[in-house]
This record gives sequence, structure tokens and C-alpha cells, in this order.
Amino acid sequence: GAIITSIDASEDFVVIGMMNGELRLFDKDGRQTFSYFSTDSRYSVSVSCTISDDSRKLALVSGLYPQFLICFERKGDTYLPVIKKEMETAYRRNILLEYSSDGQILYVENEKGLEVIDFAVQDIRSIELDGKVSGFEFSSVDDMSILLYEDGDDAVLRFFRPNIGVVAQFKLPGGDYYMRSEDGRLYLGWNGVIVRYDGIRG
Repeated sequence: GAIITSIDASEDFVVIGMMNGELRLFDKDGRQTFSYFSTDSRYSVSVSCTISDDSRKLALVSGLYPQFLICFERKGDTYLPVIKKEMETAYRRNILLEYSSDGQILYVENEKGLEVIDFAVQDIRSIELDGKVSGFEFSSVDDMSILLYEDGDDAVLRFFRPNIGVVAQFKLPGGDYYMRSEDGRLYLGWNGVIVRYDGIRG
């Protein structure tokens, strides 16, 4: 009976965050396999949620006053919290919350850009951006990831590797972009034009 505030899916599961603060996980047959509800904040609400591609990890931004980032990992038939940290800024909207394709890294929107949580090396760092992210493709640690974000009246297309940093960056005219990444190719559409970028190893 509660309003859905955020939703994400892997191949086998759908995770749903709700206005009343609940997090629910459903399998392909529609069975609820996991749920979570936090009472640690003055107001219970699920702001954003996400699931890794392999379904082994969940993340949730939950509550107001204070607001928390909670990360779960699958242990047997259930998920257990492995990280719970207070957010520096309390959001009242859905924010960018996304795992890399290998599930090793979690990207979390913050006021300065993105917080980067690397589970493999137990490290938290940041990516500073001048504007809001409007498109992304977060690949594995050893592959190229992509960010499209606002920079004043312009846009910036950034190619980077999480373990190295920025590889290439292009300033683009401002406007509404369509971005799709598939098989090592990035398709970027703007104002009736489609541009293709090919990623080449070596």
C-alpha cells in the first residue's frame, strides 16, 4: 500500500524502495525473498536503492534526520548489512546509487560529485564534478567507465578507470543527450546527431 520511491533489477531479482521506509526484494516468480526496515531516523523513507548485477549486493539510502547509506551482502539465503554510514547531505529525492558491473564498487551521489566505495580494498574515495550526472556506464575496475555530466551551460563526457583515474575527457555543447553503451561502443545522441565512440584496448 506504500508508494514506490526507487526500483532496480538484476537478471533474477527486483529490489524496491518504498515511501514508508521498507526495502523489498522479489525473485522472478514474484516471491518476496528479503525485506528491511530501519527505525534509526526520525522519518522512515527509502530514498534510493540498487542491486548488483550478480545479485550478491544491495544498497539503500534510507531515512531523514539522520539519513543513512546501508550496504548489504548476501550470506546464504539472506542479506546482512556490512556498511552503515550517515550521509553528509540529507536528500529528499532519488539520487544516483549504482554498482559497477562487477559489483566491486558502489557509486553514491553527493554534493561534490560521487562517493566511490571500493569493497575489494575497503577504500572510500571521491570523484569531484562541477555539475549533476546525466548519464553513466560503470564497468568493472579494469575496464573503461563513462560519465556524462553538466558543467555550467555545457556538458562533459569523461572516460575513466576507477583504479587509474581520468583517461579522456571532452567538453560538449549543453542540451539533452541520449547515451547508450553496448559491446565496448558508446552511442551519444544530441540535437539530431548520433556520435559513436569505440573503446580499444592497448
